[in-house]
Amino acid sequence: MFGFLWTIFGSAVPPLVVTSILYVLTLSFLEKKGKNPFEVSRFFLKSALGISTISILFITMYPTGYNYGDARVLNVEPLKGMYNLLLYSTDPNVTISNLGLNILLFMPFGFFLFLCLRKKASLFKVTFYGMCLSFTVELFQYIFPIGRSTDVDDLILNTVGTLIGASLAKILNAMLSSSTKEKLGKKLNLLMK
Repeated sequence: MFGFLWTIFGSAVPPLVVTSILYVLTLSFLEKKGKNPFEVSRFFLKSALGISTISILFITMYPTGYNYGDARVLNVEPLKGMYNLLLYSTDPNVTISNLGLNILLFMPFGFFLFLCLRKKASLFKVTFYGMCLSFTVELFQYIFPIGRSTDVDDLILNTVGTLIGASLAKILNAMLSSSTKEKLGKKLNLLMK
């Protein structure tokens, strides 16, 4: 399955890595210039959120060899594509990659966004942001000729992925006491000095 993914997205990896490095360097520069004291834990969370967002954009918006004469694919009937994949697909890799990877792709976004928002975080708010990001991606996939299909099922799966990631962050946040979080933050700050 990973060979299949590499075939599709392998050429997107170098620009993704370069963009992620530039994002982290820019964020580091801006954080050090900010009014608040530099916190490594906060910087790590912002970096992870940014990289997960950049990854979503690269993976979902990377062109796949669209010819201008090809018709764009649009599915606005909820669950139809998922149902057809589960029922009629002869290749389990296609089913797993289409359903599972849509969920998996948005889980880090939900996880890190929930942790970045801290006290302002709610499952509803984070899931809504994930749905908005997914809707924007699906809209751009339809508007721009990049060889991608626009599917309401992707919107549903991406939103579920965001919700799962945010739920995991909420559980982790509840499990760690505030003193444990403080200790972890101080240790990270000491390691980076």
